[in-house]
Amino acid sequence: MPDNLPVIPEDVSEWLTWCKMSHHSLKDALDGETRVSEDVFARAWALGVWQVEETGEIVKLEAED
Repeated sequence: MPDNLPVIPEDVSEWLTWCKMSHHSLKDALDGETRVSEDVFARAWALGVWQVEETGEIVKLEAED
């Protein structure tokens, strides 16, 4: 796991998780209200792991089969 994980707000974490689980594209996900830079959001999306700003929780999405 990278040492410098993207840090995103909790509501953005929930949005990113929902978009990935709903099989939306990164482009579609970025059309929503992300409240973070597109680079940070895209990096969290690509890595599938990030830190939640408010709680420090590490969120790691499981790879789909």
